[in-house]
Amino acid sequence: MGVPATGTFPAAPIARIRANAVRVEASAAAIYPDPRGEMELRREIAGYPAVARSIDCSPSQIIVTGGYSAGLGLALRVRRPRSPKVEL
Repeated sequence: MGVPATGTFPAAPIARIRANAVRVEASAAAIYPDPRGEMELRREIAGYPAVARSIDCSPSQIIVTGGYSAGLGLALRVRRPRSPKVEL
């Protein structure tokens, strides 16, 4: 119990899938990813409020951060009041 059955693990198909993914990634153009997060993830996250709370949400309204403090820091920077300009 709790020990995987290594004899039934599909190692060859997993290795082919992994090799194919590496080839596709290596042949793709080197571009910066979307700073808001992967579109597929944001699409899935945006679908949750519609099911759970009947709230309409689009993927463009979702920003994926690296954790609570990163999200809070981003929110605070966006909501920070602008300091008045001081003229001398």
